[in-house]
Amino acid sequence: MAFRFLPLVCLLLLGFAPDDERPELPVTDTTDATIKAYKDGESKAPYFVQLHDKPAVGQFWETGSDSYDIDTSTRWQVSKLDGQTAIIEQQLKVDADMFKSDYVIAYRVRLDAGEGKPNVSKAWIGKPGEDPAEITVQEAPPDTEVPEEKPAEDLDETIEDFAAMKLGGGTWAGKLYTRVYGKEISQIWIASEGWFGGVIKLTAGDYTNQLRSFGSDAEPILKLTDEMLKDPPPKEDSKDGPGDDEPAKDD
Repeated sequence: MAFRFLPLVCLLLLGFAPDDERPELPVTDTTDATIKAYKDGESKAPYFVQLHDKPAVGQFWETGSDSYDIDTSTRWQVSKLDGQTAIIEQQLKVDADMFKSDYVIAYRVRLDAGEGKPNVSKAWIGKPGEDPAEITVQEAPPDTEVPEEKPAEDLDETIEDFAAMKLGGGTWAGKLYTRVYGKEISQIWIASEGWFGGVIKLTAGDYTNQLRSFGSDAEPILKLTDEMLKDPPPKEDSKDGPGDDEPAKDD
């Protein structure tokens, strides 16, 4: 029966061994698994992407966090633009001791969609520098009136102005939203001149995510084509009916 305790003994020995004597554990790359989940339809792209006024090719906005010893970053950028249609790329990266990930989702976005309305008509996924694969976009729910939620009795929310906040190479002004729920406090700073929603900083307990960089000289991350900006031709009606040269009969 003693062999049952062998794994526990090994863990204890590893736990008390000096850091420089511990064996290095392999790092798991979850990129392929995530991409496969989207290709298989287990995960779907959102039907809405937050944009700012007057998007222009090359604009990028990158936020990130190193909380809990996990480095994460999200980069949004305008990679292609033609009239009222844009290709927006979102790169998501994670780098931790035991796992890592790096993939990109590209969205074809209608700029003329109404405020808050679904604006993603197509989406693709892939690794940086590679050809993307088309994935499924979530279906938007029907327009229905959502009853206004009553705030919890112990929830306190405040909104105040902020100015001259320096982050990511810029100086920002906007609104600070603070929510206090019991002993938990969360804050979010939204810059009035920011892009892709304008969030420049977010804190919740020990977690912090903030703007790292922004600019207007971004190059496409995936191998994008101009055809991705275009809608496919409408499919012909396959229902049985009169032939092309046969007029419909009157009753």
